[in-house]
Amino acid sequence: MSIPGAIVGSTVACPSTTLSYSCGSSVGATTYTWTLNGSTGAITSGQGTTNVQVTFPGGYTTGQLCVTASLACGGSSTSAPRCMTIANGTPLLGSMNGTFTVCPGATNVAFNVPASPGAASYTWTVPAGASITGGQGTPAITVTFGPTYVVGNICVYGTSTCGIQSLLRCRTVVSNKPNTPGNIVGASTGVCGQTITYSIGAVAGATSYTWSITGGASFTTANGSTSIDVLYPGGYTTGQLCVTANNGCGSSAPRCVTIKGTPANPGVITGPTTVCANDAAVTYQIAAVAGAQVMYGLYLQERHSYPDKDRYLLIDYGVVGGTITVVASGPCGVSGTRTLAITMNCKLSSSTLPGATVNAYPNPVSTQLNVELDAIAVGTYSVELIDGLGRVIYATEMVATVGINNNTIDVAHSLKVFTL
Repeated sequence: MSIPGAIVGSTVACPSTTLSYSCGSSVGATTYTWTLNGSTGAITSGQGTTNVQVTFPGGYTTGQLCVTASLACGGSSTSAPRCMTIANGTPLLGSMNGTFTVCPGATNVAFNVPASPGAASYTWTVPAGASITGGQGTPAITVTFGPTYVVGNICVYGTSTCGIQSLLRCRTVVSNKPNTPGNIVGASTGVCGQTITYSIGAVAGATSYTWSITGGASFTTANGSTSIDVLYPGGYTTGQLCVTANNGCGSSAPRCVTIKGTPANPGVITGPTTVCANDAAVTYQIAAVAGAQVMYGLYLQERHSYPDKDRYLLIDYGVVGGTITVVASGPCGVSGTRTLAITMNCKLSSSTLPGATVNAYPNPVSTQLNVELDAIAVGTYSVELIDGLGRVIYATEMVATVGINNNTIDVAHSLKVFTL
């Protein structure tokens, strides 16, 4: 014997309500037995027939309504019942349909989900920059996207006749307008009198590109691709090179770079910033400067410097420091100035005197200075202490005999700290 036919009735039932259900008849069957969650207690009328009244208990959430068919001679289809799942809410709504890549400014774009049995209403939400223009509360809506729309989710849930909401069904909707191009690759300084090639990476969804340049430069290749050649006149000073990505939805925000005809400013000057008096062959240098097509000017504002007008400098120091400055030159002018201050933090004593050799320590000194004088004749010698600016800040005399003469000078009470 075949099982009963499909059960007909609502798949959504609220607690403490009574609903009607029926099933198709089974060949030869004379009796039909209905149960809700395995019990016959909820069947309030029609038990034994193909049409019944089912009363759902208070607090009902979900369960199964089943029916079996029995023969007059005692045979039964109990081993193969016909069942239906009934709940107080609607299930997750079916897949959403629509256009999920849109142009900013698009109007009345349609979205929908399949109607859900037992759903009394549908609630839609749209992302920032979009608005529902029709259909709220139904399985189908239309949406208008604002001119600045970028990306977001459209979501919908159903609410059953019992007031129970289904889970959210969502889809992401993105703008088809191209993103801003990435960084522009190519020289941005020292360009005057040259033709320079610039390029960007391809932008997803872009069908063309638009380049622009200010300051009197011109393009020597066709506009529209990810690269462009720019001719800069000999007197070019400064301007901006920009590019946008385009497609049927419009143009992206521009990517721009400032272009200068003069070389870039020199980088950090490397070399010691503190030296001693009479230090010799002290080396300083800078990295190569983009756009510098002629010699650099690296020099010290002090008479003991030996500039080589290049990226390297050797200095024989005297008794004072100063400031090292450097600029980079090109056909269109010079860059800004990079500086490095040099401090003279120690002063060396003279190592030889007429008829004597001198050794003074420690250096620098703040308390006691030890002076060792190796004399070849008896005599009186003058000792002067000179600070980093060349000023005499202490003076005394030493009476020496032939040979090694040791003397200690107490400088703590007359000076704070000084260097020889």
